[in-house]
Amino acid sequence: IETTVPEKLLQWDIENPNLYAVLVSLEQDGKTTDCKYTRFGWREFKIKDSDFYLNDRKVQIKADSWHFMGIPQMTRRYAFAWYQAIKDAGGNGVRLHAMPYPTFYLEVADEMGICVLDESAIWASHAQFNYAEPITWERFYTHVSRLVRRDRNYPSVMGWSVENEVRMELDTPFLTEETYEMVKEKVCKLRDIVRELDPTRDWISGDGSSDWDGEFPVSILHYENKENYPDIKREDGKPVGVGECTIGYFGTPKHAAEFAGDLAYQSVEDRMTGVAIETYGQLKAQLNADFSYLSVFNLAWYSLQPLPLGHTHLENAPTAENGIFFSDYQEGKPGVQPERLGPYCTTFNPGYDPGLPLYQRWPMFDAIKAVYSPGGPLPSPYEAEIEALPQKPLPKIEQPEPVTFFGDANGIHYQGLKTAGVQFNDKQSTSFIYADLASLSLIQKWRLKRRMKALLKNGGTIFLSGLTPASEPMMGKLIGEQVEIFEREASSLVFAGEYANTDPLVDHFLLSEFYFSEDENPIIQRYGVRFENPEKTTPLLKSCSCDWRKWNHQAETSKTGAVFRSEKEHPAVNALVQLNRGKARILLSTIEMREHRDLSERKGKNLWHKLMKAAGAQIDANFEKDAVFSTYTPAGEILKNPQATAVVKRFIPMVGMLTAEMIAEIQSFNIRELAKMHGRLLLLNSKKLDKIDQVLSEIPLTPGQSNRTTNDGFNEYRQALDGNQIIRVLAAGFFAGTDCKAMLNADFLNGESDAAPSLGAEIVQDNFSATWQIQQAGPDGFRFTEMAFEDPKDHSASYLSFYLNSPRGLDHLLIEPNLPKLYLNLETTGCLRVWLNGTEIFTQDAISAEAIKLHTPLLLEKGTNHILIKVVNLNTDYIVRAYLTSSHEDFIPTLDSSVER
Repeated sequence: IETTVPEKLLQWDIENPNLYAVLVSLEQDGKTTDCKYTRFGWREFKIKDSDFYLNDRKVQIKADSWHFMGIPQMTRRYAFAWYQAIKDAGGNGVRLHAMPYPTFYLEVADEMGICVLDESAIWASHAQFNYAEPITWERFYTHVSRLVRRDRNYPSVMGWSVENEVRMELDTPFLTEETYEMVKEKVCKLRDIVRELDPTRDWISGDGSSDWDGEFPVSILHYENKENYPDIKREDGKPVGVGECTIGYFGTPKHAAEFAGDLAYQSVEDRMTGVAIETYGQLKAQLNADFSYLSVFNLAWYSLQPLPLGHTHLENAPTAENGIFFSDYQEGKPGVQPERLGPYCTTFNPGYDPGLPLYQRWPMFDAIKAVYSPGGPLPSPYEAEIEALPQKPLPKIEQPEPVTFFGDANGIHYQGLKTAGVQFNDKQSTSFIYADLASLSLIQKWRLKRRMKALLKNGGTIFLSGLTPASEPMMGKLIGEQVEIFEREASSLVFAGEYANTDPLVDHFLLSEFYFSEDENPIIQRYGVRFENPEKTTPLLKSCSCDWRKWNHQAETSKTGAVFRSEKEHPAVNALVQLNRGKARILLSTIEMREHRDLSERKGKNLWHKLMKAAGAQIDANFEKDAVFSTYTPAGEILKNPQATAVVKRFIPMVGMLTAEMIAEIQSFNIRELAKMHGRLLLLNSKKLDKIDQVLSEIPLTPGQSNRTTNDGFNEYRQALDGNQIIRVLAAGFFAGTDCKAMLNADFLNGESDAAPSLGAEIVQDNFSATWQIQQAGPDGFRFTEMAFEDPKDHSASYLSFYLNSPRGLDHLLIEPNLPKLYLNLETTGCLRVWLNGTEIFTQDAISAEAIKLHTPLLLEKGTNHILIKVVNLNTDYIVRAYLTSSHEDFIPTLDSSVER
């Protein structure tokens, strides 16, 4: 139906969203049999050269976008609240992200003058689409067609986004040009379908896919470096926009610290300050580059606080009794019938709770408003990155004291302090004592009390650690104060006073050094300390008020409310407190202690090293110096060095009786491992091992030696990776069999999916046994004929095992954008099977005459991951080459690796 209406209709515009309606009736025999009401606006969106126009006026769309999150968003009220917040921030547009929204979102946009980029549900970053299947594209074409037909009469729809991040998700090392061109061709057909069904709108884009090599009329970027914006606009010669950017939805305090400095670790507000600083810089760069479409991800969920609907006592966890309640459910009534909106489920309050505002801002909102404001960008406290504060030096200690230790010398506290470089003195005459209250014997309790009495009189440092609720009675007797010790878990600490101005003992630290929330074992505090008379104490460190584990790498649906709640419901408690009694300084600590042997425990080791050094403890002069021998050096390396061998022989005479065969069996083990297995035979205890360490630490490893051991207990001999090549594994074999498939299916480990190999562990199979041994690859890979396993070498199976420690989780595509893709590559002629963390991920069950290249994705979890490879060997000259590749060149160097957990 067409009609001419010259100058009769007012234009629909952002400032004046004038609307009209068409009512079409169908009559038959004088009776109305059907009618259709359609609302519309009189306007024109158009692309001219490299800019976007509304009614012949150049516009920049200043937008937001958000996922559809269910019941809270199922009302016109929510749409109004969201759009009002966008307008309050100076915005004028929205991308309805990754699915067709209910049509009332378009109706409200029509009424409020919000420009809508209408997006399909083809959202590649949430799934691995099978692009090779014709039915995939048939469904895509049908879906986009239905979306355009449904929404093309809404005046607020400025254009169409036919897909989200399809091109980004094609970015893998193994993408073929043929596959890429096939996908591009079919995505371009989506563009053509839109053009055919809606010739009135020029804007067609693929969010996050740029412009598909010039094939699309608009280029939309995701998470691009803002320094590239001017060049992209100039070179593309078409409207350019940003659909998503900033660390808002995924950035941990570590990310935010790049903009807000060390303070980003302190609180949610401080992290959000970092997000605001990046947001301001991103949007200002988009504005200055003359982009047609500006956006961050996002205003709705990350620039506004989660609201405690129907919940007033925020210090308490909400219950099912809290929230906003609706009318009772009516059976048989069509449509959605919400019964309750719980606290923190939304950032908007369009009249649900009269005691709360429409929304509550975070700093990010104010940064958006400063840039989106007319005539912007306006001056803002977020327009410059916060300069790093100068780190204070450790206090200078004129005469550091060796530490007298009270507690179990084989326990975690003694070993952890020793690994951190603390020097001990067995004589109880030093002025620095450290007591692990959880492991004191009765005689040690008596001696500790007597020694503390002397230090209170003469001066010194008393460090009381290992505090638990069971320590309360003892604490009352030792310090004469009533102390409450209670459960309070924390994964990061902060200063108990002003930042870096609390006490010289702790002021030299950065907050990043107290931040363990992203570590494999994040607990740094298990108990809090409270005093009956707090005025007599000086708190030095306390738990961070928010639990970053509730935010970091968590699902978008819950992370904002969870971390916000943690600050309200779990206030900070003391972790390190100082008391002055007599002439002594008493330090009470609930800071977690570990042995600090694992790669993942280096940060804790350094914390204790610096804390004890600042407290006046004597520290090993060789701490953190590279390339010295220790009892953690593999025996094979020690026995290659005459000086080190002589030292070990002096303490362990049996070493002189070892045969070549015996040396071959023990060369991969270090002295401490051998002591655990044969301690009585070798006459070794912890004190003797410490003395061996003391003497060995004076001997440097041979210059240029590749298998280095550092003083902190980590050695390169155990590393599995060299660059991207897997050069070292724990291996076990050979397990006899018949054919390839039979051996692949036979479980020689009595639980392949539960395997946890350790060096020297024995595997028993009927009348045959094998031992896990370290094996090293040659230039061409792992050559099985050279492995020191028992026969048979052909028609047999073997296992290769190693661990990768990842700083990022790769197993959830929505945790953060542009996640690296990691692949395990294997070159072999034979059969193999691969497990990742106990789950089978790949099987090759065919023999090939020539070596073939196989690859499988490694969806690593954050932290430690176990890779187990089973290889079936039908040929005595059997080789497997293994290496990693990644879509991000800089990712593999961030992985730690080891042959053992």
